[in-house]
Amino acid sequence: FAGIRWMSLPPPIDGCPPGLEFLLHLDTVVVRLKQEMVELFSSIEIPNRYSIETTTGDQIYFAAEDQNLVHAQLMGNQRGFKIKILDGYNRIAFTITRPMQYCRCGCLAYFDCCKRHGSVEGAGQTFGEMYTRQSCCSNSITITDANKTDLFLIDGPCCCTKCCNDLDFPV
Repeated sequence: FAGIRWMSLPPPIDGCPPGLEFLLHLDTVVVRLKQEMVELFSSIEIPNRYSIETTTGDQIYFAAEDQNLVHAQLMGNQRGFKIKILDGYNRIAFTITRPMQYCRCGCLAYFDCCKRHGSVEGAGQTFGEMYTRQSCCSNSITITDANKTDLFLIDGPCCCTKCCNDLDFPV
């Protein structure tokens, strides 16, 4: 982590899981995908890495994807993954997990087999979940809390032409 300007460690806060204190006073974070040269010049996929920063450029977290490289090559965006989110002190603040899900029904994305689901966990508890809500011509992501209460909805693009491919979800 040399050369990175890390956000300073805030004091512990009652009721706040360790590692999440950084987020308590922020209303915006910037997530940057770390591009690897081997991916730019070949078709080889390697585990994704991200920096999570404040708007002033202080790094809050480093995120690294654990994945099976064979599954990444064969399954592409349908692969399962686990992303560990680490702070500047090399502590795991939380993890984001999505099991492998195979879409086998073409553009009929309203079937359960095409719905994506993931969870966010840390400090021995589930913080929340995210899942797609799909119909024949729309796509959205619902974010829930630990009690599975809907917190917010991110509207996405029409899936009719991009079924089972990467989709951009403006937040």
